Amino acid sequence: MKDLKTVPPLRKFDHRIPLKEEAKPVNVAPYRILSGHLISHDGVKVDVRKVEAMVEGPKLKTITELRSFLELMGYYRNFVKDYASIARPLTNILKKNNFVWREEVEKGFEDLKKVMTTTPILAIPNFEKTFELHTDASNVGEGVVLTQEGRPLVFISKTLGI
Repeated sequence: MKDLKTVPPLRKFDHRIPLKEEAKPVNVAPYRILSGHLISHDGVKVDVRKVEAMVEGPKLKTITELRSFLELMGYYRNFVKDYASIARPLTNILKKNNFVWREEVEKGFEDLKKVMTTTPILAIPNFEKTFELHTDASNVGEGVVLTQEGRPLVFISKTLGI
């Protein structure tokens, strides 16, 4: 494991065990699916099938549906720059007795769906190379991008409770 510089490691054999006779292999080279992420030598990207299911869903009508939607979207938040600011109108109506679907909430809902369909491929970290940390802050939120050789590794953002 000391020689491991990137993930996934190159393997001499690619073992595939189909679950059913007609089933397609889960891990088809050059990709490996891991917890909703597709990992290849190019980097890590979101599982498009899961994002499509989130984006093509119906309009949200209850606070429970909104919570479920935000939980699913939040799973991929590290792929989206300024996620917290984009999702803020939606998270604001989660507050007690505040579930009113206004125009700014609809815009946040549509913006969040849009950015989820255009997420970048995140680089796989190489611990022998230099990391760069880019930060940004405003009156409403703060954001961080960890990069390596100009490619993003992760996006982190948080809104300020002002």
